Amino acid sequence: MAKKTNRRLRELADQSYGERAPRFIPGEEEGPILSRLGFILASVLVFLVVAGGAVIFGGRQIERSLESRAVQVLRGNGFQSVQVEADGRELHASGTVAEDGDNDVVRDLLLARVDGARGVEVDVGVAAGELTPVAVPADPLQISWAGDEVIVVGTVSTSEVRDFILSRLDVRFGDAIDAADLAVVDGVADEGGWLAATLESVLIVAREVDEGSVIVNSEADVITVSAIMPDRQTRAEARRAVEELLDPGPLDFVSALTLEDAPPPPPRQEVVELQENLDDLITGKVVEFELDSAELTPEGRALLDDLLVALRRFPDVPVEISGHTDAQGTEEYNLDLSQRRAEAVLAYLVANGEDPGRFQVIGYGEAQPVADNATEEGRARNRRIEFIALED
Repeated sequence: MAKKTNRRLRELADQSYGERAPRFIPGEEEGPILSRLGFILASVLVFLVVAGGAVIFGGRQIERSLESRAVQVLRGNGFQSVQVEADGRELHASGTVAEDGDNDVVRDLLLARVDGARGVEVDVGVAAGELTPVAVPADPLQISWAGDEVIVVGTVSTSEVRDFILSRLDVRFGDAIDAADLAVVDGVADEGGWLAATLESVLIVAREVDEGSVIVNSEADVITVSAIMPDRQTRAEARRAVEELLDPGPLDFVSALTLEDAPPPPPRQEVVELQENLDDLITGKVVEFELDSAELTPEGRALLDDLLVALRRFPDVPVEISGHTDAQGTEEYNLDLSQRRAEAVLAYLVANGEDPGRFQVIGYGEAQPVADNATEEGRARNRRIEFIALED
C-alpha cells in the first residue's frame, strides 16, 4: 500500500512540475514585451531631455536679446561702465555711474526702453570723473521708391536730421513719403559726412527711373545704389554722377545699377581680346578733330574705320567711348568739349552700322591726363579718345 501511495505521489509531482508556467528567460516570449516597454520609457526620457534643452536654449536667447538691447540703451545715454545681465526677464544692472542719482536714471531707462523686461534691479557705484558716451550702432538707412511713393527706414541721430531727409525727398516725391520706421535714436553717430550726398544720389537716380533704392550701412561705410536702368548711357551717366558726389565722403560706393533686358555678359576672353585689338590700333595715334571742335578730320575718320573692323569681330562686347582734353581753357569748357567729341565718335560708328545700345560715352575733360600739360607734346597726348571694352 505504501509503495502504491509513494508511486502516486511521484506521478502527481511530475505532473505538477510539467504544468508549471515557465520562468522568464531573456529573449524568449516575454522578452520582447519588456524590451518594448523599455524602449518607450527611454524615448520618453529622451523627449523630456530635448524639450528641456530647447526651453533652456530659447530662454537664454531671450536673455541675450534683453541684455543687448539694455546695453545699447545705456551706451546711447552715456552709461559706458554699466553692465546688464538678464535672469529670465529680470534685468540686473551693475558697474559704475558718474553721480548718485544716476542709478535711478539707469532703472528708469531700462524700464522705459527695453521692451520685454519685467523688472530691473540696479546695483551701481559712483565713479569719479565724467563718463564719455559711446556711439550706438545705427541701423542701415534705406530709401526705396516706386513711382511717386517712397519708404524710408533706419535710425538717425537727431530729429533735425530726420526733418532734413524728409525735406530733401519732398523735392522729388512730395507728400508720398512713408517715414513711420525712420527712428531717432540717442547715441547714433552724426551723419554729416555723407547724408547730403546720399540724398542727392537718390534724386539723381530717381529722375531717370521710377523704381530703385539707396541703402547706407554707416557701420561698414558702404552705400549701395540699386535700380534697373533703361540703357547703358543712362546707367553710365547716373553712376558717374553718384561717384562724383560720394568721392569726397567716407562711404564706399557699390553700384547695383543694372540694365533692363540686359543680355548675358560676354565671355571674358572676348573682352580681353577686343581690348588688346583696340589698344594695338590706337597706340601712338589719336582720333583727330578740327581745332577746338567736335568735327572729325579725314584722318580721324580713317582711324575709326580701322577700329570698326575690330569692333565687328566681337559684336557682343559693350564699349565705353571716353573723351579727354588738355588743360588749356576752362574746366567747364573742356568737359563739354570732351563730351561732344565722344558723342561725335559714337555718331560716326552708328552711321556705319554699329548698334548704339552697345556703347556708352563719357567726357572727362582735363581730369585724367596721361602726360604733362606743360609741354605741347604732353597736351597733344592728352587730347584723345579712349575705347574701353566692358564686361557688362
